[in-house]
Amino acid sequence: MAKDIKTATDTYTYTWTPGSDLCSTEIHATEPTCGDCEDNGPCADCGGQVAGPDSLICVENGEVVHRGCSPQRAADRWVDYY
Repeated sequence: MAKDIKTATDTYTYTWTPGSDLCSTEIHATEPTCGDCEDNGPCADCGGQVAGPDSLICVENGEVVHRGCSPQRAADRWVDYY
């Protein structure tokens, strides 16, 4: 398991876990995506489609970002409900 990433806004701290932690390692031995990562939805930072295990998923709200995008920029745009 890879280490989680934390991002903080003025009012809340979000935890991001690597998408690969939620994937099937068996399927990824032969396939680039599995049922858990083939369609993760839009990136909360850039808006592009996220697919594959190379992503970060917000533990608190399920939002997802590409590994190369910024979870901090995404969190800074959210209205904190917590």
